[in-house]
Amino acid sequence: MTQEVIDFYHFDSLWRIMKGEEKRGKLRADYYSSEVIGISENLKSLRSQLRSSPKEERDSLQQDIQDLKDEMDEKKKEELKRKAFDISRGKAKLKIKSLTIKGHGAFASNNLDTVLVSQIVKLELKRCYRLYPANRDVIIEQIKGLLNNGMSKIVIRADICSFFESIPQQGLVSKLADDGFVSKKTVKYLKGLFYAYNDKAENKEEMGLPRVQYKEKECALCDTLLLLKFVI
Repeated sequence: MTQEVIDFYHFDSLWRIMKGEEKRGKLRADYYSSEVIGISENLKSLRSQLRSSPKEERDSLQQDIQDLKDEMDEKKKEELKRKAFDISRGKAKLKIKSLTIKGHGAFASNNLDTVLVSQIVKLELKRCYRLYPANRDVIIEQIKGLLNNGMSKIVIRADICSFFESIPQQGLVSKLADDGFVSKKTVKYLKGLFYAYNDKAENKEEMGLPRVQYKEKECALCDTLLLLKFVI
């Protein structure tokens, strides 16, 4: 029996996702237009003035700050609405940047489209495949309980060598398409994420999932790629 496909690309769904990402601070300042960035810089300047201004001038400055905040919020809403429309039509422009972390190559989202599409793909994968990885803290407490029960035991620590790098991209995409759980648009965008990664990493073999940056602002891409390993 085919599972019902949830349309995460409907405008209302996209709008909730975008507002949620903004509220959690996952949208970098440079993801917005130069106009929004300019307003943000003016806000910083006014806040700096407020800290050193005489008491009698603070009410006026606070009102100016609030007016600028309201103006910036409205500009952001306009831009987010346009972006939601483009993504819902399959016109997102996906970009990934390369990084070096502790001597190893890594990758992260490099524009607003990629952050939002990654979040949409993640949500659809979780819903369609019921992927809810166990809480790490809960797992640690369970292990502690097992180790403290007084019984003799042997603990073996193991890992799969080059696990992420060995995953066949085409095989993963084909499985998602054949299962029919996620939307065709999600499969298309996942192909786009792989294409952006392969181009940046010069990965001609089209093998593996990119190692990603775990910083807060790029965690949407990170979470999406981590979920993919459970689909295989």
